[in-house]
Amino acid sequence: MRTFKFQLRPTVGQAQALNEMLRDHCSLYNGALEDRKGAYKHRGVTVTYGQQSAQLKEIRAFDPQRQGRWSFSSQQATLRRLDTAMAAFFRRMRNGEKPGYPRFKPVARFDTVTFPKDGDGCRWDSQPGHTAFPRKKASDRTHRHQAAAEKVRALHAKVRRQRLDFHHKTALDLVRAHDVIAHEDLSIANMVRAPKPKPDPDIPGGFLLNGSAAKAGLNRSINDAAWGGFLSIVTAKARC
Repeated sequence: MRTFKFQLRPTVGQAQALNEMLRDHCSLYNGALEDRKGAYKHRGVTVTYGQQSAQLKEIRAFDPQRQGRWSFSSQQATLRRLDTAMAAFFRRMRNGEKPGYPRFKPVARFDTVTFPKDGDGCRWDSQPGHTAFPRKKASDRTHRHQAAAEKVRALHAKVRRQRLDFHHKTALDLVRAHDVIAHEDLSIANMVRAPKPKPDPDIPGGFLLNGSAAKAGLNRSINDAAWGGFLSIVTAKARC
């Protein structure tokens, strides 16, 4: 199976509406995470995706100007996204790995909304090459904050596109030039793991330097190179 990615070129008004959609889905994600944390902390109860999905109608009715205006199935997909993160957290705990409890998402870093099927809140018109979203009335955020957040998102998106373009072109060159391609079986997750803290035996509650600052810079470089993504692209092109 192949995936095709297209870059949208929305108008100013359309970009504002898309940003509002991301903001409201981010709010839904964070609210659902808070619900799960609070239920377990205060009552020892584990909240499931099914329970939170069943509450969507009440949430949409309570806040029709924000949550009530978006696709129901896309909101379910956002709740599934949280459920997947929680399942990964519990799996890591069972395997004795560093758990990494799911974090609240800042609006500037929440850049994905999933529409499970065509026509349900999002419709692809293949003839003129347009994507149709439901038209909604725009609401306020401050203009200055929104402009700054949009600038940062645009810069990050540009870097991602450049990196992905480089990966695809490099992978294609390798596949065309070689009959056999081998690579080291890198454990990237272990390579970017933060150093363990070193307690100071002379100072109760204190810690010794463990090189975490230098390691953080190396980790950023490894993550920025996206080795895992590149190897996946090479594998896919080689199989084709």
